[in-house]
Amino acid sequence: MANAGRENIRETYESRFKAFANWCAARGRRPGPRTTEVDLVPYVSRLRREGIGHDTIRLSIATIVDMNTRLVSATPERLSLQIMAAFCDILSCTPRPT
Repeated sequence: MANAGRENIRETYESRFKAFANWCAARGRRPGPRTTEVDLVPYVSRLRREGIGHDTIRLSIATIVDMNTRLVSATPERLSLQIMAAFCDILSCTPRPT
């Protein structure tokens, strides 16, 4: 049963990253490694315009950051405060400390 949960998470992450990669490809951009705010902010704006929920957008951002990290190194990264502030402006929210 635990393996089924991990499989679902993996499939969800792959689905979110594939959606981002397809969006990038349609615009002649690369999905990574080292995705920057130049690609992330317009992508998140598009998700918001399409009415995608905050939780799904947060999952998409986390997936993109995670997949980029895996392509470059094994050490997870945190988004910079500037990028987080831009996302909060787009999402009309305030950051939650972790």
